[in-house]
Amino acid sequence: MAAEEPAKLLLPYLQRADELQKHDHLVAYYCRLYAMERGLKIPNSERTKTTNALLASLMNQLEKDKKSLKLGPEDNLHLEGFALNVFAKADKQDRAGKADL
Repeated sequence: MAAEEPAKLLLPYLQRADELQKHDHLVAYYCRLYAMERGLKIPNSERTKTTNALLASLMNQLEKDKKSLKLGPEDNLHLEGFALNVFAKADKQDRAGKADL
């Protein structure tokens, strides 16, 4: 039985980052940063060539994005506001009986 690709665990965060890139560059950046942090926690003994290539590509993307963003200590407030907004929209749909996947 083949071992599962460790980089697969990072895909949900990278997919959300790609979805958000057009709408909120800062949230997309932090999704990628979180994926990078998770990826670096994968032990070297478990990393595949694919995982290493993904991490290298992700690091390059983060460095590129970092140049175009103004990062600061208030970013956590922006992220929290974004999360609360997403929750409020989902809650409103749910309460109206229009919830879907």
